[in-house]
Amino acid sequence: ATVKIQALARGFIQQRTFTEHCESSLQLQCWVRVIIAERKVQTVRELVNARKIQNAYRRYAGRRYYLCVLSVTRWCQRLHRGAVGRARYDTLNRVRKTITIQKFWRGIPHRRRLQKMKVSIIIIQCAVRQKLARSHLKELKINAKNLQNVAQERDKLRQQMEAMRLEVERAKAAAKKEAEEAAKIKAESNATSKSEMFSHQEELEQLKQELRKTQNDLKSEQESAQAALAEVETKAKEAREARELAAALDKKLEESTSNVSA
Repeated sequence: ATVKIQALARGFIQQRTFTEHCESSLQLQCWVRVIIAERKVQTVRELVNARKIQNAYRRYAGRRYYLCVLSVTRWCQRLHRGAVGRARYDTLNRVRKTITIQKFWRGIPHRRRLQKMKVSIIIIQCAVRQKLARSHLKELKINAKNLQNVAQERDKLRQQMEAMRLEVERAKAAAKKEAEEAAKIKAESNATSKSEMFSHQEELEQLKQELRKTQNDLKSEQESAQAALAEVETKAKEAREARELAAALDKKLEESTSNVSA
């Protein structure tokens, strides 16, 4: 019985220790698995973060390389386009210079011919103007010879003006005399009728109108006489100018003929 009790007690003790060992080993296994899982998670996280960092760095490096290549290509394109533009400008400038030289070279004979034509035209114009001046000079000489007739007409106009002036003075004296007589008659006969007085006034008005008319005629005659005198003076002045012009044209024609002969 004791042996059996000891065996049971030892079995119970062994079972209890076994269970304790099993629980402790399970707990140790759980802790170890937790640590291993945490380490795996940490490594996975590190790998994911490393991949993100690598992707960002690779993207940055690729963009930097792309921008560098882009700037270099743009610089090369700008240089190439500038070289092409300068070459095109050089060709166009050379073409423009050649066209200008050709234009001036082709214009030399035309300018020479134009200069000769101008000289010939000036000679012809001088000859025609000389002919016209001579004909005008002849007309002026004829008109200068007829200036005596103009002077006679002027004298006649002066005589007519003097006669008209005497007539106006006579009319003024007559009107004044009639006015005095009318005043005397008015003073003597204050009792005369109004009809006579009106008739005298009408006669006086008529005399005044005739006097005004004669004054106007005298003014018009004076103006016409002054115009005739001015015309005579202008004709004499034109005759002098025509003589001077004819002399100048003769001198120019002689110079032009000497130049042409030379």
